[in-house]
Amino acid sequence: MKKIGGKINGWDAAYQKKPQQFTEPDRICTLADVLFPKYGVKRILDLGCGNGRHLVYFGKAGYQVYGSDLSDWGLKAASRWLGEEGIPSRLALADMQVLPFADASFDAILSFRVLQHNLFADIRATFLEIERVLRPDGLLVMDLLRFDPDSDRFKKAIMVEPHTYVLRAGTERGMPHHTFTKAEVFGLLQNWKIKFFNTQQDKKHFTIIAQR
Repeated sequence: MKKIGGKINGWDAAYQKKPQQFTEPDRICTLADVLFPKYGVKRILDLGCGNGRHLVYFGKAGYQVYGSDLSDWGLKAASRWLGEEGIPSRLALADMQVLPFADASFDAILSFRVLQHNLFADIRATFLEIERVLRPDGLLVMDLLRFDPDSDRFKKAIMVEPHTYVLRAGTERGMPHHTFTKAEVFGLLQNWKIKFFNTQQDKKHFTIIAQR
């Protein structure tokens, strides 16, 4: 496991072993395809881009795509894939609470299976950073791990704060997983306009599109 700024990133070793383990874009991207032109989206940041599946998807559609991630091996895989597709590689190894981009740099930000990997105080800090680098009226497209008191997934995990669990084994061992209630989601987005909110078919995640 690799640490950057004291944070465990179990996915670094996973991307080193199998760089192309994720290739299909999230299903919500088809809705984003419809919304992005209406909102003048041209420049997109994939926050926690991993091996680049969404960078490739939107890069092929003609958008300027940027990616950041805590995993060096994930970024290497993304850079290689983008190069194969002839898409410029604009990638940054960065903590999501300290993004190396100027204010209002992006028209839209994507983040899938990422924002949950923090303590709640860090999640709040991440949302402030998202607001900083996203232009006024820009779009945030994301999913968040859903709190489910009946779920068996975290019964053997360590609860480090309310609704936040650290796994004892597996690829994500040692990494925090915050499970969001609807109240928490709407609290984080209280100054945003919610364009889409739904529970995914797996019942484990919320999918959200919000306008700053």
